[in-house]
Amino acid sequence: MQDEKINHIVVVDPGVVIERAGIYYLPERSYLGYRKYKQYLDSCHQDFTFSVVALGGVQVASGPGDVASLFPFTSDQIGLRKYPARKYLESLHKSAVVLVLYKQDTADFVDLGHKVVYLVENPPSVRKTIYSIETAGKMSYISRMRVNIGMWRQELAARRVFKRAVGLQCNGEAASATYGKYSNNSLTFYDHRVESVHHDSQHKKAHRANFQ
Repeated sequence: MQDEKINHIVVVDPGVVIERAGIYYLPERSYLGYRKYKQYLDSCHQDFTFSVVALGGVQVASGPGDVASLFPFTSDQIGLRKYPARKYLESLHKSAVVLVLYKQDTADFVDLGHKVVYLVENPPSVRKTIYSIETAGKMSYISRMRVNIGMWRQELAARRVFKRAVGLQCNGEAASATYGKYSNNSLTFYDHRVESVHHDSQHKKAHRANFQ
């Protein structure tokens, strides 16, 4: 697959898509992101196919309450494929560029025959702080040490996976500083809810990603 021209981009939503009466539902910000991405490719790169799949696939709503806070759309608006992500990727005959949030459930996506770009978020220091706050006063010192050792083993496994990925998208400077060095194709982005960034960051000099 090294010389194969890739013209299929697959974005993996980290959750599920809800279906009710033939209409699909996602959080509005997710839908808008996928929609803009597809519109851009349709306007500038008509030879590309853009697909969205959910890690957990499509689930049928049990009632109107399941979709009350979600945004309705039709499958063609974002190129939605109704299969769970793993099943869909395994069924593709040609290699695709796959954009997916890294977590333990997606670590083996690098073994599916595609060029995987992982979105990475919180580095170990942030995860440890969050965990410490959530478990304060609820665990013994020995239990916390065991958890910390387990988290570090998972971290080492993640870094081995990142070295095999074709690229990394690092959410914020902390993630970029920790993980950017594990890929020649890494870029830093800022969550769309962030109101401002420091433009004098050293990371602005990072290599431009090239996934061809």
